[in-house]
Amino acid sequence: MKVLVVAACLMAFTAMPTRVLACPGQTGKVIFSDNFSDDTGGWDPAQGKWAKAGDYVVTLPKGSYLTDDFNQTFNADSGDFCVVGKFPAGTADPKNPSAVRLDFWATDYQNYFELHVGTDKDVFLSKLVKNVFTNIWDVPSSDAVNITPGASNTLRVVVKDQKISAYVNGKLIKVIRAQMPDGANKFGFGGSFTNDKALVNTDFHFQDYNVTAAP
Repeated sequence: MKVLVVAACLMAFTAMPTRVLACPGQTGKVIFSDNFSDDTGGWDPAQGKWAKAGDYVVTLPKGSYLTDDFNQTFNADSGDFCVVGKFPAGTADPKNPSAVRLDFWATDYQNYFELHVGTDKDVFLSKLVKNVFTNIWDVPSSDAVNITPGASNTLRVVVKDQKISAYVNGKLIKVIRAQMPDGANKFGFGGSFTNDKALVNTDFHFQDYNVTAAP
């Protein structure tokens, strides 16, 4: 009887679905990891909130273009940064695309680099300096983006040896050389609208933020 019970348990275990890693390419030593199982991740409470297990929400206020949330307790200048972001639910407005964003090399909320992934399939890398954005490169229609309303997209940036390699859903989009600004070691994520301000408070949901040593 014990043998039958053990065999049944093993069969049930092997039949369970395995969790797909958000960034299977991350193989280095873990610097920071948060699957948002609770609210201990150290994110800025003034910018976002832990909603429930596995879910963190950044709310873009009505009348704003963008919002970000930086980690307050961990820092990393080089590394392999990754987060899963979800577009807002509902049909996207083609005249005012929304986007999820992965932030890195930040000194504060007015100075940082970001990987932008939009509902219009636009993927670009930009930097904000003294609250002024400059695009570094732009891929205006990437087939790597999942544009389904409420869809999850995995944003990943590998920063190593003055090179920034950007990935969306596991696909390498572009590599560029860049110099890290002094003291730019904060990281985070956010949501935005491209052309017009948000008409209502808009929630962007995030899962699984991980930073590992660059491969």
